[in-house]
Amino acid sequence: MLKVIRSGESPILMLPDRAANVNLPEGWTDLIADGKALRANFVKIAINVVREDAEDKNALPELLLRWFGPDAGCR
Repeated sequence: MLKVIRSGESPILMLPDRAANVNLPEGWTDLIADGKALRANFVKIAINVVREDAEDKNALPELLLRWFGPDAGCR
């Protein structure tokens, strides 16, 4: 299960333990969210960047805030 946390002011997705979830991708991975083709960066413990194909902007914070509201990732 993924957990929404904050990195500074932005929400990101914390990954589950990789040792118990050996099939988790690493690096840039294609996915679909809200009907859009996106690329997510799976780093060691989190997904910290999601981009549309031709965009440099990180779409992850906006996506998580839209899904979970302004307190996404706050404790």
